[in-house]
Amino acid sequence: MAAPDTYLDVQIDAAQNQKTIREILTEKYGFSQRHLARCKQHPQGILLDGQRVTVRTKVQTGQVLQIIKDTKQVRSNSIVAVGGQIEILYEDADLLIVNKPPHMATHPSVGHWLDSLCNYVAYYLEQSGQQAHIHPIGRLDYDTSGIVCIAKHSLAASKLERSRSVNKVYLALAKGIVPEEGEIHLPMGYQKIGGKYQAVEDFIYGKHANTSYKRRQSFSKYSLCEVTIGTGRMHQIRFHLSRLGFPLLGDPLYGDGRENVEGVLCERAMLHAYQFQFMHPLENKVLRISAPIPEDMQKLIAFRENA
Repeated sequence: MAAPDTYLDVQIDAAQNQKTIREILTEKYGFSQRHLARCKQHPQGILLDGQRVTVRTKVQTGQVLQIIKDTKQVRSNSIVAVGGQIEILYEDADLLIVNKPPHMATHPSVGHWLDSLCNYVAYYLEQSGQQAHIHPIGRLDYDTSGIVCIAKHSLAASKLERSRSVNKVYLALAKGIVPEEGEIHLPMGYQKIGGKYQAVEDFIYGKHANTSYKRRQSFSKYSLCEVTIGTGRMHQIRFHLSRLGFPLLGDPLYGDGRENVEGVLCERAMLHAYQFQFMHPLENKVLRISAPIPEDMQKLIAFRENA
């Protein structure tokens, strides 16, 4: 895979003639003020026909505007590159989308400084000769499997973090027969319980959180649900379904923890980030990415389908 291009190239057309660079970048390309400020500070951040200019400069038809994609001038050494397996679902010069297995941290953290997904991604980028940064968009819990989107530069990260086009679908195996469909609106706060932070209902200081669910299949003791979230709070799906009375199978915080279900050992919260659909941050196309259902969840689904 080729290294990401350094610049976003914009060919000025007649409709953009005599507009300022600020107008073009904010109106058409959706630059945030924060990212624009970083480009201005970079010594080669904004070029017009190869010359450094300010965002107040007015452009003319036929000129070429170049905006640096990553405002970091030195590649971060905070993530140690460690050899490990990653399953790539999609890659281009701006994005790397991978399928995270369960029982893996997304970011380096206490106890996982050298065996997180980001450690393995850093190694992959290094080995493939890519001078890219690692900007994970959101994160998945240690136990949760599925899609993790990584922007290779700060421009893609900035646009994705502010995008309203991202639609995430999760698959969850929940205990009991979940209603056919519904929405959960429950504000969430956090408390440290037994040395770990857990979500709690908090109608005074908690943040708004909403979750939508739809039952795809029901079995004798559990349900397969399709879940989408309108907000991205930590443990949101796990907490909301538990408060509804249908905790995830195997969930150690909000359910019964490690358990044997129909002969299948559930050693983690059975949650999988299954499908993402979003507008590419720099190209005019919609991406729809799916991640294969992991083996532990697939066993429970296949067992009942064949029973």
